[in-house]
Amino acid sequence: MRMINAFDGNVHAYKVDVTNAEEVYETAKSVSREVGDVTVLVNNAGVLNGKRFMDCSDDMIRRTMDVNVMSHFWTSKSFLPAMKAQNKGHILTIASMAGHFPANYMVDYSTSKFGAVGLHSSLRLELLLEGYDGIDMTVVCPGPVSTGLLEGAKCM
Repeated sequence: MRMINAFDGNVHAYKVDVTNAEEVYETAKSVSREVGDVTVLVNNAGVLNGKRFMDCSDDMIRRTMDVNVMSHFWTSKSFLPAMKAQNKGHILTIASMAGHFPANYMVDYSTSKFGAVGLHSSLRLELLLEGYDGIDMTVVCPGPVSTGLLEGAKCM
């Protein structure tokens, strides 16, 4: 934020639990009120347990689904109405190659990323069929990236 401000940029920061739909909706209202309509949405939250399927607790699995896929529903539902009203915007989904191929020790993660890819593809089709040709959609499915997400996980 300091670097953006140093170049006379304008930046706003909001802290939100993306797994809490109501909190996402309320924060989105604040963003729209304080900043204006969002025209670019980047869905990029992610968690990874890196454990065998039977070693993942129910809470771990639920958290993975909530962060990696359900949050995309909440953020998209929050900002898509303004994009549709203008037929203008871009939704960028950061998923994973694990959303296309199974991955060892990552059953919950792979499943959630399959879900993120499916949500993206289905929403893209829906928007096109409804005539919203000004709302672009991009899905990015990187392979392993050194972000600390895999730290401590046994995935091979």
